[in-house]
Amino acid sequence: MARRGDAVFRRITLRSFTATECEDGAAFVSQQRERQKISPDWWRKILAGAVLGFLFSVGLSGLFAWLGPGGISAPEKTQFAMWSIAPVWMLMFSFVFLFKSGNRALLWFGGANVLVFSLLFLVYSIMVTL
Repeated sequence: MARRGDAVFRRITLRSFTATECEDGAAFVSQQRERQKISPDWWRKILAGAVLGFLFSVGLSGLFAWLGPGGISAPEKTQFAMWSIAPVWMLMFSFVFLFKSGNRALLWFGGANVLVFSLLFLVYSIMVTL
């Protein structure tokens, strides 16, 4: 309870708004945005970014090597594919901290890895048989 002049105010804070009630029953409601915290389970996020992010970048590099211009036998493409792993990995490693929890990061990165490596093995099997 707070006093301002002759009026007595009582502040009520709920999850999504704050209401200030005067002693005569009038209420003043001010909206607040509810912020969801990003949970600090760093170890799972670091694991997802380091291991699964690296594997994802290797898979994308392999897809580029097989599907890019000139096919797998292009002379300079292998160097480009090799050097493209690090920037993609660091990009994935930085995105991992935007997830709310480490479990979500592991789930999404794991699913992305399954998708990329499934595509890579499909492309490999098609290109080898040609």
